[in-house]
Amino acid sequence: KHLDSHRLDPEYYSNFYTELYRVIHENINGVKWQELGELAEIKKADKPEISENQKVRYFLLSDIDQNFSIIKETHEDFYGNLSNRMRYIVKSGEIVTAKSGSATGTKGHATAIITEEFDGVVTTDALYNLVPRKISPYYLLFLLKQPIILNQINMFTKGTLYKLIQKEDFEKIKIPRLTINTEDLISDKIMLALGFLKD
Repeated sequence: KHLDSHRLDPEYYSNFYTELYRVIHENINGVKWQELGELAEIKKADKPEISENQKVRYFLLSDIDQNFSIIKETHEDFYGNLSNRMRYIVKSGEIVTAKSGSATGTKGHATAIITEEFDGVVTTDALYNLVPRKISPYYLLFLLKQPIILNQINMFTKGTLYKLIQKEDFEKIKIPRLTINTEDLISDKIMLALGFLKD
């Protein structure tokens, strides 16, 4: 039942017989698992309607601090001078997370939340731009740095030196849902921590 005509690598199939696979398919101890695609929308990487003569602020994958999940810096240039991959206009409350690169699905996986100061900034389609719909963005940010999620990302990636996770696979990642109070508590702590980093 796990056979996928697009995946011919034995390592992918070995994941279905691991403890991780068992855990994320059981609702126990007050933990309910939902697919990421049910909780957040991945924006389409369509080329935005920006004049080539317009000066824009932008950031790259390398501008994300992988340890603190913040955007370290932005740059400015005319949109026409930028790579054709600069396709997302991010909004406050959204999340960006790596979809490709050697660190994808590892401790060094780059993820950041978009705060008000970065609202309207342009970024690359080397990231997925997530719009949380039925989950706190701060709780989701917390989860995207946890081994239970990173291991799933790693499981779905293709390639060895340069890894890539497809959109449809990213949407299948299982997210643990806790009580509202617990998720709110985690969200508050992440928000507080990011506030200290900003100061």
